[in-house]
Amino acid sequence: MSFALELSEEARAVLLDLEFELQERVYDELELLADQPELLKVSHPENAAVHDVTFGGTMGLHYVFLTIFRDDEDRRLRIDAAGHVFKPYQS
Repeated sequence: MSFALELSEEARAVLLDLEFELQERVYDELELLADQPELLKVSHPENAAVHDVTFGGTMGLHYVFLTIFRDDEDRRLRIDAAGHVFKPYQS
């Protein structure tokens, strides 16, 4: 059973700054987690998890980190924060 997705303004702003292909990968991952919330590794007492999405582009690796709260009662995943790090390949 699916959970609803809710993005904070901060998380939405970070995701909008990403390249389109990377945005697609992040949203695909969020849809997967919404469909299968048990995949989210919750380790915080408030049902919080840090989930990362890694994507290898032509110039290097992109890491997107998402702070997600799982609300089982309301069947909702709330993405409160997001971050992005790019590491170029070594030549």
